[in-house]
Amino acid sequence: MVNITRFINYKSKKIKKNKFTKNIIMLTSGSLIAQIINTFSTPLITRLYSPEEYGVLTIYGSILAMMSISSLNYEQAIPIADDEDAANNVLFLSFSILFTFVISTTFIIAMFGSSIFEYYDDSGILYTYRYFLPIGMLFTGMYRIFIKYAYRKKNFDIIYRTKVTQSITGNLVKIFGGFFGLGSIMLIIGKIVANSAGVINLSKQLSSESYSNLSISKLYWSFKRYIKFPLYLTPSTFFQKFTNQIPIIFIGILYGSEMLGYYGLAYNIVKLPMNLIGQSVSNVFYAEAATLGKSDPIKLKRLSDKLIIRLVFIGMIPLIVILLFGPHLFSLFFGIEWYHSGVYARVISFLVFSNFIFTPVSRVYEVYEKQREIFLLSLFRLFISGLGFGVSYILNLNFIWALILYVIALSFVYLITYLKAQRILTDQIRLFNIYKGQK
Repeated sequence: MVNITRFINYKSKKIKKNKFTKNIIMLTSGSLIAQIINTFSTPLITRLYSPEEYGVLTIYGSILAMMSISSLNYEQAIPIADDEDAANNVLFLSFSILFTFVISTTFIIAMFGSSIFEYYDDSGILYTYRYFLPIGMLFTGMYRIFIKYAYRKKNFDIIYRTKVTQSITGNLVKIFGGFFGLGSIMLIIGKIVANSAGVINLSKQLSSESYSNLSISKLYWSFKRYIKFPLYLTPSTFFQKFTNQIPIIFIGILYGSEMLGYYGLAYNIVKLPMNLIGQSVSNVFYAEAATLGKSDPIKLKRLSDKLIIRLVFIGMIPLIVILLFGPHLFSLFFGIEWYHSGVYARVISFLVFSNFIFTPVSRVYEVYEKQREIFLLSLFRLFISGLGFGVSYILNLNFIWALILYVIALSFVYLITYLKAQRILTDQIRLFNIYKGQK
């Protein structure tokens, strides 16, 4: 027992001395605590709001996600800026673009809002709260900019606190609104709070010196110096976000807010356990692949083959549980009103399962710098997703069959992505053997 205590104390002291490890643990624990709070809050929130109200939130979140380019990704340059003067100018350039974007969006909504929102929301609720979209863009964008500045300053304790604060305050707003029957507006406000709480604390990082060297000429220099971010990263980011939101857009248009609410809850709950494992596995595999990619592609191929077999066995557990008990579990934890989410979760579980087993190994695209292939596969995914819902519309399929068709189509994309990754590995092994034979 004494030896165990000494070992724990030794490891604790070692972690404290290792600042890098300490920062990783701090950020990871912040994300984990926030996720735990969200998980335990969801069963209460779903009992306070209807599927239709939850659907309005899903649509709002989808549009807000696509608008994450509102500062043209200039904030990505803040951590890597050459010096503090450059970082401060990039920061204020990002804010200038964000404010311009928000004002433009507000004007567009004022002029054409009714035409835009009628496609997404059959209930008309979202149009009623249309000006919360630019408000959400503003506060979410401010948080996104300030958080990059915090990374530059290595203020990880502030980042940790804001993550936890966002989860607590966002859920409290939703619960408060639900108890008083205030409807989907409180879900939207809760979403904004969950995305932006902590902005005031983050803004305190700025000192009077941060403003002292600002000028129009320096802002223009920053605009040109980091022009690659809006030129290349912004279109790529928007395209990726848009592709991810395809099902939400089409479900909202074709089947309405209620079905979208069922889908939103089902997808978020089903992906949670597999994402927690899958992201960690993906990152660890990427670290190994980055090392083995050039030095030993044969070993990397063997590692990828073993990994997918293990992932199949791990992923089968939640898949079987959801297939057998999905509707009953959703009724038990979220209320009888959400029984249909459990039915749809059965279908969605196959999509999440295929993503879980195929995606980690597909990190070889990054290892071998196959950006062109990644882009083409993204185009293929967009086409297949749109085609699936297009066929559903033409054939007038009900929601469950449209969902099945979408899951089959996207699972096929994941399979093609995996097979192509294996082909890349095979080609690298062939080149590696040729190179070895020439030595």
